[in-house]
Amino acid sequence: MSDYSDFAAQQRLLSRQQKAFGEAEILRHYCFRQDNGRVPQMEQARRYVAHWEQMEEQNLGLLFWGKPGNGKTFAAGCVANALMEQVNGFFFTVKMTTFGTILTRLPGMSAQEKERYLDDFKTCDLLILDDFGMERQTDYAREQIFNIIDGRYLSRKPLIVTTNMSLQELKNPKDLAQQRIFDRILEMCVPVCFDGESLRQEKARDNLRLYKQLTAGVSV
Repeated sequence: MSDYSDFAAQQRLLSRQQKAFGEAEILRHYCFRQDNGRVPQMEQARRYVAHWEQMEEQNLGLLFWGKPGNGKTFAAGCVANALMEQVNGFFFTVKMTTFGTILTRLPGMSAQEKERYLDDFKTCDLLILDDFGMERQTDYAREQIFNIIDGRYLSRKPLIVTTNMSLQELKNPKDLAQQRIFDRILEMCVPVCFDGESLRQEKARDNLRLYKQLTAGVSV
């Protein structure tokens, strides 16, 4: 019975992850067990999960900001997976995506499909928007971005945002359209600065060293 229960639990978790991450399969593997301790901001992500009930009740989210490659997406993915593993109830839902993905999918949908698709971002228990600010800046894009952010704001549901924008940029929007969006994010999300060395550049150096070791003495 225990083996069956474990298998059933794994299948439920997998189903949650597929709905949460869509085609971004790599996000399913982000977990706190992989944390090597190099990013001190991961402690804030762990605390968020540990105090999820209070975060949800108070509609408190997180804003992971800083230069690219510092572990923001990894931290957000860890939060998503930890909550899906820990929170009881099959109907607990997380969505983690980018506005680039949303804006690419919308044009091919019918009106009814679009309504259901966008409604998921308003009603899910936790929404994580990755790489905010990297999407194309058009009037249509800004309208959709505002509608999703405002939907979370009005529904009083937590939001986590990762962005390469600086806090200074977010506090000083260029126009009214940005201000409407940025103000809501800053009101809903506690800023956490990721300011360490780029982990991607560090990984690239490690890969280069490994490549040289593996190919040393090999002639073609």
